[in-house]
Amino acid sequence: MFKNFSGVKYRLANNWFSHINVNNYKDTPINYLEIGALYGANILSVAKTYGLHNDSKLYCIDPWEDYDNYNEYKNEQPTIYNLFISNIENSGEKDKIIINRGHSRLIFRNT
Repeated sequence: MFKNFSGVKYRLANNWFSHINVNNYKDTPINYLEIGALYGANILSVAKTYGLHNDSKLYCIDPWEDYDNYNEYKNEQPTIYNLFISNIENSGEKDKIIINRGHSRLIFRNT
């Protein structure tokens, strides 16, 4: 599922398989929103499971900037963002994924 993926993979779509039957979404387009995308593993796992339909749209919001509460990523956000972009580009799912770089509170204010 993750050819040429770089970065850490946290909580993927398979965490939902026992709660939401993935087979119900094979022929149905979905709209999906993810706030906090990091390296992109989760949004790509959703694209390759629940979001298989060509008309699915998967939106992600992340500012990819340092936070005081997440010291483990301090000064790594430019690299993480570049790896995210590379992961999306290499996934074969690029056309389904809409990237919003910024804070969700500001992005939603503009909608």
